[in-house]
Parts: sequence; C-alpha cells; structure tokens
Amino acid sequence: MDISSVFAHRYHALGEAQQQDWRRLAVFTGSFDAAAAAAVWGLKTVRELPPDAVAHIRLTRLVSLGLLEHNKLRYRFRLSQTGRQFARSLLAGDELTLSQQRHANYYLKLQSLADRLAKQGGAEQQRGMALLASEAAEIQAGQRWVEQEQA
Repeated sequence: MDISSVFAHRYHALGEAQQQDWRRLAVFTGSFDAAAAAAVWGLKTVRELPPDAVAHIRLTRLVSLGLLEHNKLRYRFRLSQTGRQFARSLLAGDELTLSQQRHANYYLKLQSLADRLAKQGGAEQQRGMALLASEAAEIQAGQRWVEQEQA
C-alpha cells in the first residue's frame, strides 16, 4: 500500500467533522500552532475552553490517527508533504476560499502584532522579531493569497 492510500484509508475512517478539520489544515505551508488551527477552523469558545485549547484537543486526535505530526518541544503541528497534497486535493470551492481567508486574516493580524512588539524595543522587540521569524512562511502565504484576491 502506497502512502497516498494510507492517507485515504485514514481519512475515510474519520467522521465528517474530523475530515473537514483535516482538509482545512492543507492551507498551511509548514508548521503551525493550535491558535492558528483554531483561526482556520473558525473555532469559538466551547464550554469555557478558549479556541486554541479546543483546537489542541482536535489536533492531538489527528496526531493519534497518524494524519498529523506534532513537535512537542515547539508546540507545533504539521502535515507531511504527502498528507498536505492529499488534503489539498479534497479542499475546494467555498471551503477552500474560507480556509484561505481565515488563514490570511490570522497571519496578517499576527504580523501586525509582531510589528508593534518589534517597535517597542527591549524584550518586546526580541519577542516581535522571534514571532516574525517563526511565522514568516505562513505570513508570506497569507500575503500572497490577499494579493491574488485583490488582482
């Protein structure tokens, strides 16, 4: 069984909500944290749990099913290249547009925050620069999507 067949088998074993969650992760170009996934999924507070906590629970489930990788030291998640390609092939139409829009909005807000921190100087400046560096690929992907939509 090739790797694409493995993903297909695991994907089809998911419920509809988990399938949707996993497909929407295909908009990420690299690694991401639970807050970013929560934004792409459009999560709100559930039973007093903040969206990133809810997302972490859902992401951990996808990790346990072998559909997602988790770097526990950096608190980051990622789809493998094959997983991303397979998920992206299933993501289309309004769902794709909505996921890309949410991704772009989240990372443009994150860039704005990082820029404000970087201008403050001292430890906040370091924090802002580190944030920009760690999220550069996703920020650029969000910017490209916005530029394409405006063209």
